[in-house]
Amino acid sequence: MVDQLGIIITFIVFLLLFTGVGTYSATQKKATTTDYLLASRNVNPWLTALSAMATGQSGLLFIGQVGFAYKIGISTIWLTLGWAMGDYLAWWLVFQPLRRLSEATNSDTVSAFLAQNIKGYRLISLISALITLAFLGSYAAAQLVAGSKALNKEAII
Repeated sequence: MVDQLGIIITFIVFLLLFTGVGTYSATQKKATTTDYLLASRNVNPWLTALSAMATGQSGLLFIGQVGFAYKIGISTIWLTLGWAMGDYLAWWLVFQPLRRLSEATNSDTVSAFLAQNIKGYRLISLISALITLAFLGSYAAAQLVAGSKALNKEAII
């Protein structure tokens, strides 16, 4: 019973914190597409990197990396360091120039960036949007599976 009470209290605190963040961000919003999609391009680069890292490996690090470390040992730290260094290099070599170009061309989405100034831009926008939806759907499904496995005691044992 004590374990369940702790879980309930933790869950309620999480929901209150989540609600507080949402309420605060609602007071800061502007009624523009750029603000909705890109937070008006005003997010600190460190917060953007943290978000990208957490998003990119959330299910894998939450379940896979922990299980891998349990099985292999402390040497799995190199995997995490390699990911961090790879993400850092990707930021400097790809994402930072892409951000500058997208800002200069006023592109709010990848689809808009890819289709700019190209004949047949609607087809490029449509195909890139469909690819994005397919991968985001797969990503969301993977996160739900990872979370359910993490919370299911029988699946772990």
